[in-house]
Parts: sequence; structure tokens; C-alpha cells
Amino acid sequence: MFGRLLPLLMAAGAMNFCAASPLQFEWTNPVPHRQRWVDMASGNGVAVGVTDGFGGRTIYKSTDGRNWTHVSTPSNSALWRVKFANNNFITVGYANTIMTSPDGNDWTLRYTDPLKGGLFDVASGNGITVAVGYNGQILASTDLKKWAAIGGLGNAYSFLSVDYGNGRFVAVGPYQIWTSTDGFTWTQITWPPEASAFNAVDVTFNNGLFVLNAGQILTSLDGAHWKGSSGAQFRKVVSVPGGFLGVWPTISKSVDGVNWDILLDYSGDYSTYLGAATAINGRDRKSTRLNSSHVSESRMPSS
Repeated sequence: MFGRLLPLLMAAGAMNFCAASPLQFEWTNPVPHRQRWVDMASGNGVAVGVTDGFGGRTIYKSTDGRNWTHVSTPSNSALWRVKFANNNFITVGYANTIMTSPDGNDWTLRYTDPLKGGLFDVASGNGITVAVGYNGQILASTDLKKWAAIGGLGNAYSFLSVDYGNGRFVAVGPYQIWTSTDGFTWTQITWPPEASAFNAVDVTFNNGLFVLNAGQILTSLDGAHWKGSSGAQFRKVVSVPGGFLGVWPTISKSVDGVNWDILLDYSGDYSTYLGAATAINGRDRKSTRLNSSHVSESRMPSS
């Protein structure tokens, strides 16, 4: 059952939750208060959350999704995305900031360029890490120390999302999809006619396929050939154990990116804004005790 694959599932911005079945609810109020969750990632039983940085607070960590600890970092740049790959958390943000951490607590600044607008997403695969961002930027590295700026992409819109799967990177933004097998040489793909250009463009990989969230959900095996698969619309689609999670205006799950089951429906609740999602694996001792059949969620104070 999909719910059993999600011992602790959090969807946040205004809330986070862990999903199983049947659905029940328990309200909690974790820190950080009065901040918006921007993104989340998890690995090795730890979740890392990136907030909008109100008061200089940007990164928090948690082992249970309820209790969050603020983490100091070597950069004050606002952060936009965090991922977990190769036993490391990696986060990117404004001023082309790139930081990594093995545990979500101790962070190392890997790159920054105050003259650049910023990086919006990052992905790793086959020993290569790729960061994408403002005005068509792509940076690639094989060691997280030296970063190559990839040119020749033209005057592109900003890249908003990137992921790796089936031996290739796929980077997307408004009206553009680019693919690469090595992170350094890129090929532009024809924009799918079914996709909307300015509607929550992001891409994620799981279960052997890419899912493109661009006005509607499209799927692809190689990032080059896309087919419309669902009329579902989400603010963000993320990869979680066993499939995909779409957040806002509903929280929905899918194994194949085609068929979506609604877990929670907030389409009429405009006070609740869902911004991020992740899952903490059940091997962590605190999340294991949450493997009962219930859903817990938290909402930030409104004032």
C-alpha cells in the first residue's frame, strides 16, 4: 500500500503531514513560526526544511517532522531548493549560492557569485551535480569544488527545475526543456504542445519516468518525448518513496504520474498555502513510532 511507503510524509508551506490510511488528523504547531516553507528534502532519517528566511532564519532540521531546530550556515543568501543525493544534502539559492551537508547540521559553502541572480534547483547523477537558475544558467561539477558555467544555451528563460534519471539530466523552465547525459553538453527539446509555459513548471524523476508539472501533468521516459497523462494541476510535484506527491490545491499521490488519488483537498481553503513536501524514512527511530494508520499535519499561526 502506498501509505505504508510513507511512514512520515510532510507537505508544508502552511502545513506538514505524514500520510497513511485511513485518514485522521492531529494538529501541531512546530517552529519555525511565521515563515513560509520553501522546500524540503530528507535522507538518513533526517528532514531538512528551507524557509523564506524571515529574520535571517533559512534552514531547519528535524527527525520527526514535529520538532525543528534552526541550523547555522556559512551563507546568509536566501535559499530556494534543497535535495538529498549521494549521502549529502545540497541546497542552492540567490547569489548562486551552493552549500552541502552530510547530516543537515554542518554546512559547507561550495560556490557563490554575488553578481549572479541565483540558482533555483539542483540534481545529481552519475557522479555529476548540476545546478540551474536565473537567465538560463547551468553550472556543472564533478567534485562540488570546481563548477563549470555551461554556455551556448541562448537567451533562455530561467531554468526553474532539474532532475536526473534513466542516465540523463532534464532541465525545464517556461517554454524550454533541455536534456544532457553528462551535465556539460545540452540539447534543447521541443516544448510539448499540451504544456502551459507559465504554470508551475517543475520536473521530477521516480519509478523510471520523468513527470513534468506545467499546467497539467506530462510523463516521459527520456525527457525528450512527452505525453499528456493527467488533467491534475499542482503547485509542485515531488518524488517520495513509492511514487509522486502533488501539492496544492489538493495533496495527491500517484505511482505512475498518470493516476492520482486525493489525500487532502484544500481547494476552497485560501488561508492554507502548501509549498513543500518530503518523506522521512522509517528507519529513523522517531519516525518508526509514527507508522500507525493516521495522518498528522501542522499549520503555521496566521498572525
